[in-house]
Amino acid sequence: MVHGREGLEYNRERLYEKTRQLVKSFEDKFRHTKCPDLIQLQLGTPEASEQYRARGLNQQCEEYIRFVTHMAVELVQEG
Repeated sequence: MVHGREGLEYNRERLYEKTRQLVKSFEDKFRHTKCPDLIQLQLGTPEASEQYRARGLNQQCEEYIRFVTHMAVELVQEG
């Protein structure tokens, strides 16, 4: 990652701050950061998988992925 190790001396706090910003942006938009809270479903059983498919939650999850990817790119570009 751009804000990761830049040699022997690197600014760990800068990396942590960017990570906090990313998590806060996601939480501000979607209110939660954990999958079961976001989709209101605890995956891990065949029944839950069926509900996931039936409710079309893959589209919802794709929205989360697009958002967090976009935010991560913006934070990296900020420097």
